[in-house]
Amino acid sequence: MATKEAEEVQKSPKRQRLSGPSLSEQLEIVKVLYNNLENKTLTTLGRHRKTGDKAVILFKKHPFEENEIGKELALESKKTFENSRFAKYLMQSLSPLTCEVICPATDKDIRKYSPQEKYLLRETAEIYRSVAKPIIDAVPESDIEWFVPRSDAIWICKHIPDDVPPPRMLRVYNIIDGKKEQENVLLQKGDDGYMCFVDYKWEDKSQKKGLHLLGLPTERKTLRSIRDLRGEHLAMLKKMREDILLEINKRFSIPSSQVLAYFHYYPTFWHLHIHFQHVLGSSMGREIGRAIPLDDVIENLTADGNYYAKATITCMVSSVKHADIIKKAIEENAVEI
Repeated sequence: MATKEAEEVQKSPKRQRLSGPSLSEQLEIVKVLYNNLENKTLTTLGRHRKTGDKAVILFKKHPFEENEIGKELALESKKTFENSRFAKYLMQSLSPLTCEVICPATDKDIRKYSPQEKYLLRETAEIYRSVAKPIIDAVPESDIEWFVPRSDAIWICKHIPDDVPPPRMLRVYNIIDGKKEQENVLLQKGDDGYMCFVDYKWEDKSQKKGLHLLGLPTERKTLRSIRDLRGEHLAMLKKMREDILLEINKRFSIPSSQVLAYFHYYPTFWHLHIHFQHVLGSSMGREIGRAIPLDDVIENLTADGNYYAKATITCMVSSVKHADIIKKAIEENAVEI
C-alpha cells in the first residue's frame, strides 16, 4: 500500500489498541440466538465465567464514517467476484464494533432477543375490544417502558466501573413527569399537552440522516395507541406535527419533506407516541403492518372522528412480545397459526 491513505491506515485511531480487557475473560458464548443479516447485528446467549449468570450479548457493526472512507479503500483486499464491469472484493474494515451485554439476563431478555415468529393480524374493532384492549388496559404504568442500550460503550452489568452508565429500562412517565432524561427533551408544550425528545436510536447526532425523535402526548393512560384517538385530538396532533417539524428544521436544517412522521401499531410501549425520522434513516419499524403515517391518521380522523374506534387495522404481531394477545386471538378464531 503506497498511497497516502494507505500509510494513514496504520496510524488511524481506529487501529489503536483499546485499553479495556478482553470480554472473553469474563464472558463465554453458549449459542447464537439471532444473526440479523439485514441490520448487521448478531445476538448470542452467553455465560459469565465467574458468576455463571446468563448473558445476552449483542454485536453491532457501526456505520461507515464518510471522512474515513479513503482509508477503507486503501486496505488490502481479495477479489471474490468479477464479471465484465462488475467486481467484488473482501476487505477487513476499520469500522468499529459495539458489544452490548445484558448480564444477568432474565428469561424474558433471552426470549426478546431470540428469533420470533411473526403473524399478520386483521384486527377488527370487535377483535380489538374483546382480545387486545383488556390486555392493554391491564398494563400498569410501571411497565410502560422500553430498553435503552448503551451502544456508545462496552459494558457488563454488575461487573462494570462506576463511571460507565449501564443500559436501562426507560419509564415513559418518568420523562413526562420531568424526573429523567430531561437533557434529551427538545420541546415541552404543557399547554398543548405534548412533549418531544430524542430517541436513543439516534446515536450519532452529527449524522442528520440518523434523526429519530419521539413526540408524546402528556395525557396519562387514556391514550395508549391510535385506537384511542378521536376527532377531539385532531388539534393536538396537528399542533405536534407543525411544532416538531418546525423545531427539526430550526435545529437540524432538515426540511419537513425529508421527515417521516408515523405511529406504530402495535407500538413498542403502550403510551401513544409519534416517530419523527429522516427519510433516509433506518427502515426498521417502517414496514407494512407496523407503521401508520401521521398525515393519514389526521386525514382519517378529519373524515370520521371515530375512525379508529371502528376501523379494521392490519398489524404485525410477534410470537413472544404479543404472546398473550395471540393466545387470546386464537381462542377467538381471530388469527390462524
